[in-house]
Amino acid sequence: MLNHAGPLRPLAPDRHAANADLQDAAFRDRVRALHAADTPLVKMTRELGLDLNPDIKTILEGLKPDVVDGIRAATLQMLDSTDFTLPLDCLVTPQDTAKPKQINVSVDTVDLKQTIHVRKKKK
Repeated sequence: MLNHAGPLRPLAPDRHAANADLQDAAFRDRVRALHAADTPLVKMTRELGLDLNPDIKTILEGLKPDVVDGIRAATLQMLDSTDFTLPLDCLVTPQDTAKPKQINVSVDTVDLKQTIHVRKKKK
């Protein structure tokens, strides 16, 4: 389940644009093809027309390969379903993302769905 409560999330504008685009089968096919080609996530968002701020780009570029693989798996699971919304649970603010090294991204299973979690690192 996506978390829409609380302050505006830094990914929210792009997430909402992506969720709207995901309702289009041709867009979903492009997303699937980019994942199949192992397109780096920043390049993928650019090719899909999503503009990420520099802090989010830094976070994505710093992800470990197993996290990127988890993001791909979660996205593909969503594409194979009938719920075409990003499997993203983001609990960070723009102020948090201004310190990219303090952000943790993981992929876990929630209610049988692989979900991308974005949190502040625990101290």
